Amino acid sequence: MEERDGHLFAEMSKRRHSVMPLTWRIVPPRHPSAQEKAMGDAATEWFSDLPEFETLLFNLLNAIGHGFAAVEIGWKQAENIWLPCAFYKRPQRWFQTATHNRNAIRLIDGSLDGAGLNPFGWLAASSPGQKRLGGGKRPVPGTGMDLSVQEYCRP
Repeated sequence: MEERDGHLFAEMSKRRHSVMPLTWRIVPPRHPSAQEKAMGDAATEWFSDLPEFETLLFNLLNAIGHGFAAVEIGWKQAENIWLPCAFYKRPQRWFQTATHNRNAIRLIDGSLDGAGLNPFGWLAASSPGQKRLGGGKRPVPGTGMDLSVQEYCRP
């Protein structure tokens, strides 16, 4: 739709670009141990070094208009630690919802419920303004800017 409607494209781009200048941080839990503080510092360093991190955020913000966005993660090993090395935006037409859970995003594979997303292979974001992903009418885009990112799409 965005490609066909210039006004819609402008509004959606404005919403996605408004988030880009915001700062982010990784916060350890309350009353962290020394190990948790060290893990938080390491995670901050890893996220700072991610390739095209801003592009990843922009792609996840595609959930604002579509109800969800899915990005596949490529991994590499560095110093005996597996780290993300690439992020691949995947179109919404690759996905379906499960018949037993209309909010579960699944890959279309020709089966009734589709294939589950590989653990730690995907980042999925959903817009809180979307009441549901599947069934019935097409969801109406919400105006909220915060996204809930599901933890690497565990099955």
